[in-house]
Order: sequence, then structure tokens, then C-alpha cells
Amino acid sequence: MDIIPLHNTADRQAWEDIYRQSFPTEELRPIPHTYALLRQDSRFHLLMGKEDNFIVSFIIYWQLEHGLYIDYLATHPQYRQRGHARTLLMQVASSSALPAVLEVELPDNDTAKKRIAFYKKCGFYYNGDFPYCMPNYNNEGFTPMALMSYPTALSTQQCHLIAGDIYAAAYNREWTRE
Repeated sequence: MDIIPLHNTADRQAWEDIYRQSFPTEELRPIPHTYALLRQDSRFHLLMGKEDNFIVSFIIYWQLEHGLYIDYLATHPQYRQRGHARTLLMQVASSSALPAVLEVELPDNDTAKKRIAFYKKCGFYYNGDFPYCMPNYNNEGFTPMALMSYPTALSTQQCHLIAGDIYAAAYNREWTRE
């Protein structure tokens, strides 16, 4: 699998399709906003996995002051269980001396438990003792989540610092300690 940045119109349509299929509506950043961030914010990145000239996966991440925030990771349904997401994730997570952090749903159902298990297999730590909520992009409330981190678990202070970075960059909001 080749790992490439977003380049052309065909690639744009392919990643948009995977993006829409992979996440609930309330977790989707509006696509025009994503393109604006790619043009205007040097901290924001989108990489895609390409196999046989076909986009099979993508990762969106932020390089922030206190960590690297993995915003989205997804694979085309026909290419799942082949290591594409893991390859992208590990390349990005291991590229920084700062911790890599991502949000996961709480382990309330089998799908969430499988996602958490996947990230643990990749070396991420579940920081479930830290209270965290993701603001919904549709501005209708918050979704309780947990932070996972690589290559080590985070202290409460690190969680607060990184949560502040994530809220400021990804959600354009202020993080408040609860």
C-alpha cells in the first residue's frame, strides 16, 4: 500500500465516500470545512492508503502543541481486515516524539469494544479514567468518549493539556476542566 496526501479530484471523491460510510453524522466535520483546513492550517493533515490505484483507507490528524491528535481513521468496507488502517495509524503515531491521542466511544457495545481492542493491539492505552466528551459537529450536545494514547498512558495533567489542544484546534472551543 502506498501512503499519499490528497491530490486529485478522483481521490477526493474516494475519501469522501469512505468518510461518509464510516462515521455517524454527528461525528462528521463538514467536508468543505475539511478542505478549508487542509488549505489554511499547517497542523491539519490527510493521508490516504492507495492500493492498485484505489483509495482503500485514510487518516486525518493534527500536529498539536502537546500531542498528535488522530481525528479520523477509516478503511473502505471491501478492504477491511487487511492491515491498511493499522499501517496508516502506526506510521502517523510513531512519527512524533509527542504522544498520539485519539477519541473512542465508551465500551458500551460490541462495536466500541472491538475498536478499543484494535487500538490496544496497535499499542494504544485506554485512558478511561479521564472524563472526556466530544462536542458534536451539528452543535447538538456532546458525546461521552474516552482518550487513547500511544506509546504510553497519559497522566491526568497530560489529558487536560491534550484535551485543550483538541478542543481549540478541532472544535474551535475552549476545554474546561470538570
